[in-house]
Amino acid sequence: MNGDAGLVGCLIDRLATRLPHRTGTHGQELHRDDVVLITRSTLVKISTTAVAYVLESLLALLEDILRNYKGLPPPAHPPHVLLSEIYVTALAADCCTSHWDHVKSQSPRLPVAGSGPRQSLPIVLPEPLDEALVTRVFDAVKWLIEPIPEGFVLPSSTILDDAPRHADPIDRSQGGLVSLPLADVEGLESETLPTSHHADMEPSVRVIVENVVYTVRTAAVVQAAPGQSAAPPDDDKAALAVLKILSFFWVDGQKLGLIIQEICSSFLHFRKSFQNTVAVVAPLLIIRWLERYPHEFVQQHTLHKRLDGGADTLFDMTQTVVDNGRKKGMLYPLQTTLLFLLPDVFEVASNLREAKSSSMAKKVGFLDGLRKALRNKNEQAAYSLVSLLRAARHFVAEDDAALVSYAMDVQDEVREAVFRRSGSTDSSLFDQDLMTAAFSYLSPSAPQGFKAAVVQGCRYFARQPDAQLYEQLYLATGPFMRTQLHAVADLPTESTASILSLPRRDSSLPPSTHMACDVLRFLDASPHSLFGTASLGQHSVVGATEEDVFLSFLSCVMSVNSTVRKLATGVARRLFADHAILEALRSRGRLESTALRREFWKRSSLVLLSMCNQVTSDGDGTEIEAIHGYLEARKFLLASLRELSELPDDVPELEAASSRLETTLLVSLCSANVETCQTVTSCIGLSFEENGLVDVTLDASKAFATLLRNGDVYGEIASRAFRFTGLVAFQKRVRNLLRRLQYPTSGILSAWEYGFERWMLLSREVSMAAVDTVDERTLTEWRNYSGFLASLGGICTANQAIILEEPAFGSLRWIDRLPSENHEEPLLGRYLKLSIQLLGCANVRIREAMREVLSSEVSATLYQSLFKALEAELEVLFTGALAPSDKAQDVEIVFAEQAISLLKALVERLESPSDLGAASSIHLGALALNFAKFLDGVNDSTNTLRVKIKVCQLCEAVTKRKEHLNLRDDVRIRNQLLEYIFGWIARPRSPRLDSTSSSGGRLDETVRVQKDLDRACLRSLAELTFRLPLQPGEGQTDAGTSELKSQMFHTYFNRFLSLLNHESPESGRADHLPSMSSRDEGAPSSEFAITILSNLLSANIDVGLKHSLNIGYHDNVEIRTAFVKVLYNILIQGTEFSNLTDAAVSEKYDELLELLTKDMTLVAAMSAVCPSSEVDELTVCLLTIFEHRGLSFELLQVLIKQEIEETDNESEILRRTCVATKMLSVYAKWKGQPYLKATLQKVVERLMLTSKDLDLELDPARVSSTDELQKNALQLRIVAKVFIDDICASSSNMPASFRKICNIISTAVLPRFQEAKYTAVGAFIFLRFFCPAIVAPEVEGLVTSTPSKEMRRGLLLIAKVVQNLANNVLFGAKEPYMFPLNDFLTQNIYRVTTFLREISAPPETLDSSPSPESFDFGSCVSLHRFLYDHWDHMRQRLVTQERKDYVRSPAEVSRGRSPVLEPLRNLITNLGPPPLAVTWNRPQVSTNSPPSYSRFQNFMLRNAFRSTESFVTARAVYDGGESKDSLSIICIILRHIDAENIDYDTLLYCYLKAYR
Repeated sequence: MNGDAGLVGCLIDRLATRLPHRTGTHGQELHRDDVVLITRSTLVKISTTAVAYVLESLLALLEDILRNYKGLPPPAHPPHVLLSEIYVTALAADCCTSHWDHVKSQSPRLPVAGSGPRQSLPIVLPEPLDEALVTRVFDAVKWLIEPIPEGFVLPSSTILDDAPRHADPIDRSQGGLVSLPLADVEGLESETLPTSHHADMEPSVRVIVENVVYTVRTAAVVQAAPGQSAAPPDDDKAALAVLKILSFFWVDGQKLGLIIQEICSSFLHFRKSFQNTVAVVAPLLIIRWLERYPHEFVQQHTLHKRLDGGADTLFDMTQTVVDNGRKKGMLYPLQTTLLFLLPDVFEVASNLREAKSSSMAKKVGFLDGLRKALRNKNEQAAYSLVSLLRAARHFVAEDDAALVSYAMDVQDEVREAVFRRSGSTDSSLFDQDLMTAAFSYLSPSAPQGFKAAVVQGCRYFARQPDAQLYEQLYLATGPFMRTQLHAVADLPTESTASILSLPRRDSSLPPSTHMACDVLRFLDASPHSLFGTASLGQHSVVGATEEDVFLSFLSCVMSVNSTVRKLATGVARRLFADHAILEALRSRGRLESTALRREFWKRSSLVLLSMCNQVTSDGDGTEIEAIHGYLEARKFLLASLRELSELPDDVPELEAASSRLETTLLVSLCSANVETCQTVTSCIGLSFEENGLVDVTLDASKAFATLLRNGDVYGEIASRAFRFTGLVAFQKRVRNLLRRLQYPTSGILSAWEYGFERWMLLSREVSMAAVDTVDERTLTEWRNYSGFLASLGGICTANQAIILEEPAFGSLRWIDRLPSENHEEPLLGRYLKLSIQLLGCANVRIREAMREVLSSEVSATLYQSLFKALEAELEVLFTGALAPSDKAQDVEIVFAEQAISLLKALVERLESPSDLGAASSIHLGALALNFAKFLDGVNDSTNTLRVKIKVCQLCEAVTKRKEHLNLRDDVRIRNQLLEYIFGWIARPRSPRLDSTSSSGGRLDETVRVQKDLDRACLRSLAELTFRLPLQPGEGQTDAGTSELKSQMFHTYFNRFLSLLNHESPESGRADHLPSMSSRDEGAPSSEFAITILSNLLSANIDVGLKHSLNIGYHDNVEIRTAFVKVLYNILIQGTEFSNLTDAAVSEKYDELLELLTKDMTLVAAMSAVCPSSEVDELTVCLLTIFEHRGLSFELLQVLIKQEIEETDNESEILRRTCVATKMLSVYAKWKGQPYLKATLQKVVERLMLTSKDLDLELDPARVSSTDELQKNALQLRIVAKVFIDDICASSSNMPASFRKICNIISTAVLPRFQEAKYTAVGAFIFLRFFCPAIVAPEVEGLVTSTPSKEMRRGLLLIAKVVQNLANNVLFGAKEPYMFPLNDFLTQNIYRVTTFLREISAPPETLDSSPSPESFDFGSCVSLHRFLYDHWDHMRQRLVTQERKDYVRSPAEVSRGRSPVLEPLRNLITNLGPPPLAVTWNRPQVSTNSPPSYSRFQNFMLRNAFRSTESFVTARAVYDGGESKDSLSIICIILRHIDAENIDYDTLLYCYLKAYR
């Protein structure tokens, strides 16, 4: 058996690791843990042959659990410990029962215990257990049993002895587990568990005790009861518990005598509490003996022999301890059962013998007193006499036992007393259980209490081995029982919704509910009786009535009352386990009934709605437990009766209940009670499993199975694999899962809305209360709701409907839209606004918790709304309107500190392009700058210094991610931040440090914080200065800008250099040269200073090198070493000293042009951000560059396509003033001059010759007569016809470049505006080319003289006609005087359209070779200036385009930096500002064709980067003022010029610059 012992030990160890006292989980999880179920089943099987090993191991486990709680009553044990105790004792009881069953199965000739009065064969008992093991059992279980309370009297229910025992096994679940102690585990609550469920262990303890003491000597146990000597209270409790356990002993007559003998020896010495316990325990022990060994009891009376042990003596002792009437009644059951052991007493009482002693007379007198007390309605007397009658049933009629004779004498008295009506009322005089015990027969007109006795009696009979003998009784009572089921099923939901987990005999329960519970207990013993008989084939309930009965029973299973529901579920498990019943129901089509399904789902939905409505705001655990039990019951029905899974279509309550359930469960997740949260997750799991049982292909099922759409999230929330380690960890996990929800439902949105209302109330409560008076539970609940709203809010916004494109979402109440009540702002806005305002709460726990929620738990979908709300609240802070009271500054500092920390956390959390896009909606750089300005104006204190540290950390975080955050005005803002943060660094020997040296305490703290601030400033500046060109304030001239920049560099450089002198040698020295990656937490301040110096010099090499070179010759070796590190760093950064040469600019411009022509996204971005004032310059710049490289058509194609994509209406195609349309106009004039002259010059010249005789005016206001108008209209037709004929006839002569452009336009328009394919071409060829030439022919060189005013008017009208033909539209109300020409337009529209179609065909050949001279310095300067001036807009455009491309095709677009943005940024940084600032340097486009720059401009621009300082310093060239004649004088002093090294271009540039 050693193998069994080892296996049992392993199994117990595995089981122990999963018990609640180890895991902290809910006991309910044990029913779902497959490992636990398999382990338990294995132990039960092993116990059949090796129960000793199993008991010993379980006992060791129980002792380990009890180690720290001995002496404490079970109600005082922690809930998880008590759950483990219940589970282990139940398992031990199950193992004992399994062992006894195995023993009985091995003895086939063994009669059933208690089956008949003449049983003569002894019961075969298992092998005795070791006495040491039994002693350990008693030592353990005595701490699990509560002593019998003072004044306790035996209840009537003990007469029937309904408690389970091995002869009447404990009910088992499907897995072979003890169901009685564990059936209610799922309903346990931390508050109610100790007081209402510790008694669940007593049935298990009884089974264990019955199985371990059947062969053990009893004296040692009984002697444990103390006498009169004083004993500690814990010892008294233990002794009383052991004494109580006596009633559980399995004894025969011999052992019963021994126990009575032991009691007699000490009874009079017992204290009162022990005597009372004996008065309760001994009757139970005697009654159970005669029930188990009736043959011994009958034999005693048949042979007229008393039981050995001293029952006579103990009876006499009880007579002496009676001190009052109540005490006398308490002893009635003990005295009566002792008389059962004295047959001669009943012989005297039946007048068969005479009393020969006073002792006998007293005993007979006691029986007479009982009968008298019964007539006086004494409950204990009735209890005693009913017990006597039940004892007499073990005899047969032939027996001449005196007890039978006496029982026949008193039975009429008992019947009269127990079942007698009291007036007209329906109430009974005695306890219901007493009536049940005395039940014999009742008429149909009996009172309700008597009917209950019938039902309970039927239940008792149904549990007996010969239950089939009472079938006629079941049939007779069946109609009444089914009526009771109807009554409880038809109770209104409103009345039953408040009945949750009430006690069995609670007076608030309706009588029908009491009766239904009794009926269900009977059906649990005889489930077939639901349909009338044990065989459904001979059913007495037929037709629609049978369907009604079944529906009523299903309604009981779905009852809102937990007692009814649990009882009905137990009946259903037994009923549906019989496949014959289900097949019979299916064969008659009862389960497929649509009416049955409709009524079932309607009732269950109404009940579930009512239960959800009863859940209180704090998520009361009892109500959630009720929902859990309800869902479990309904899931069981759906799994057992698959026909119910087909949902009916016409049950509106179904969708409402599903939505309300989802709302209730989600909101209850915010409970501050971890047990409630565990129950909610179990409810979600049940609901999720229930949804899986329903046919989701039906429309009705889609409304019901709302959880399935977010099944992956709900499945993880309810996962059994998750172990509860605490409320905080659970809430964090749940909120992470809630952020993953994808499909909004009405239940989810209602949960958010309800949660917001509850959060508002809690926020007001916790924020207004004093810090030390805030309730911890309330604070926890507020924190849970805060995180819940932040996590769930992302799925509750209207964007979800747009993304998912489902019409059903249109009716939902989105939290970011105004509700129907028209509040001033949406719920989401109110939540975010109030949340941000709580960052300034006086309670540090509130503001810290709120910051943590907003920074780490907000759904990414809400980022944009959060950033906007934060920006709005910060605007209030920066304007000084946050707190206008005396404590304004303190409030503002607190709020600023939390807001800064929040912003930093959010910036560091941003990941995806959409998140970064949300952050780009606000000006992060400006916010950081405003924080710096705000704190710069506040007096220094320890708190403000700490907040400044946070500002530095924010600047560092933002700067690190500036490439992704698309910061605006990056250079300007970083320059200003540099100025502020630079000012926060404490100067060496500064007064604010010196002033603290003589003080201590608080001032020492300030010194320490200032040092932390210095370090934080250096860390942030190490990031801020990276590639930062210094930028003086606006409004400076070229010379002033250069000088200020030089001064700024000198100031910063010297200041940071001075820090190296004050760094301690330990932290300042380094053994190796640091790289740029050395900016970490452990780097010394000197390393940060070196990094800043390196950044400043690298980004400002033009003005910085001359200031820094002399540092290499510094007297201090440390400074010289630092300068070497600076040079090393700038080389690592890639700083090019060649930028200082004249050729460097040309090289950089070459790189810029290469980048521009290589990636057209840069061109498109420039076109999109170009202001109208710079369209002409940029157009010429781009056209010149691309034309010289033979890429003009690629350029035009990109710009035309972009213009069409940004056009909303086809009538506006190519009609806006933008780069694309301007480029078409410039290109047309440039390339189309010969073609234009060949087409229109002759007709325009002829028209000019006849201008005096030709009048084309049609405006009635300008013409005197109608005849003249008609004449003018005819002439206008003729002239316009000539123009149209010449234009349309020129299609074959059109240049190939024009055809290419027309083809590009028509191709680009086709995808969006198919009807405008040719009118868009007309917008180019007519609007941009022919019509301007017709209106102003002298500008295009078609004529030499300027047309007269009248002719100009006529040319304008001709152009109108031609343009309308090109647009394919008639004249309208705008120009009514042109109506007469509409028929002319109609006649010629087709011809013009044909012309447009012909010229839109791609040319066969096209010459696009590059020009031999491909470099235009003026264009490069213009391009440089544009990029420098509009850098922020350019960067935003490029980043936005990159994110759009990622959304469209994430697999093809890299998520890294833009391929154009980074090299472009480097070029602009290295080039710095354009060479000249404002006036003449901006190139003016000449009227030449092609457009170009003047020779003077080209020369000045090419040499603009040359340094003229040597000439100016040497006074070789200078402004000499004016002569007497007011002429400007430029002086050139030749002797100041080095003739050998003179650069004449620079000299000439210096002269022309001074002259200019």
